[in-house]
Amino acid sequence: MLRMERAVSPSTGAVTMVLVDDRTYEIHGEARDFSLHLRARGRSPHTQRNYPPRVGRYLNWCSARGTDRRAVALANWPGTSSLLNRPRPAITSDCLPVRL
Repeated sequence: MLRMERAVSPSTGAVTMVLVDDRTYEIHGEARDFSLHLRARGRSPHTQRNYPPRVGRYLNWCSARGTDRRAVALANWPGTSSLLNRPRPAITSDCLPVRL
């Protein structure tokens, strides 16, 4: 399962929200790239904080069903609507020493 963590750049101090494997703390590469894209495009901090958890819930949903995230049919989406719009869990102030 993936969970949200804050990654702090050791060189700039910039914070990026990343999804990590909850057992290994390995960063999910595509989700990290998405988070960095949001920051690079100048999206608001609110957007940068709120989109990644929804991506994580979607990826966890796909993983639990053994479904390729790129192959979800439109017919499957009604079941994911409430999943993606649930309130996100609180993010702790703990930071991972992750190099971006």
